[in-house]
Amino acid sequence: MISSTAGADSITDPGAAQDMHGYRAHAIEPDAIARALSYALAQPSDVDVNEIVVRPARQR
Repeated sequence: MISSTAGADSITDPGAAQDMHGYRAHAIEPDAIARALSYALAQPSDVDVNEIVVRPARQR
């Protein structure tokens, strides 16, 4: 998973930086990750959340 805050600004290789820019075009905003985790944490104690898959909707 890559979020829009994933520190890619420090990449010094021009080719790698361009590749990361294209990759980050499909990044998930941190707020979306927080909402998914909040949903899981808000479940009642008799619900066991074992796995969460979060990905951009365009990646379905």
